[in-house]
Amino acid sequence: MVDKFTKRIEAKPITNICSEEAVKFFLDIIYRFGVPNCIITDHETNFTKVMAVLWSLRTTPNRSMGFTHFFLVYGAKAVLPSDLDHGTPRVRAFDQDRATKAQQDTVDLLEEAREMAIIHSAHYQQTLGRYHKRKNRERTLEVGDLILWRTQSTKDKHMLFPPWEGPYTVAEVIRLGTYRLKDDNDNVLTNTWNIKQLHRFFP
Repeated sequence: MVDKFTKRIEAKPITNICSEEAVKFFLDIIYRFGVPNCIITDHETNFTKVMAVLWSLRTTPNRSMGFTHFFLVYGAKAVLPSDLDHGTPRVRAFDQDRATKAQQDTVDLLEEAREMAIIHSAHYQQTLGRYHKRKNRERTLEVGDLILWRTQSTKDKHMLFPPWEGPYTVAEVIRLGTYRLKDDNDNVLTNTWNIKQLHRFFP
């Protein structure tokens, strides 16, 4: 599971892929971080190269915080496999004695870096929130409007398959930009939908 804002990744190795294990993993996330506002899934199979995915996300600078997750944990820039393979200047200049002292100096400054990451993250989140409010204000729907929703999965579908499904009717406005829908038989759907996934339909 990846937090969409901070790109913090949570992964758990399991021996049996089943719904019970998925529920345990999800509950563990809730107990530690709270209930997610929404969950986005591609309904695909599990990662085949999970270690490469984990390494990539943890060593890539995050726009919302300004640092890599690796740095915020260890206080140092990660040495990439490619650095070792090609003998970069950083690898060739490595000295154990100097590295030990430099590591201690970095640890002393790590708390300051973490505080900067929190400030940077809060500022970025406020900026992002203002942007989304402007975007959502441009498009609003009302109860009774006919809409199409974006197809959630294109697996096993032809490339020319329509990207939209429907029409459906707006049954309830949950909040600005979030709606509940109903089908042609007036059956209200359990899921809520963000306006980004919806498109007005004009018969």
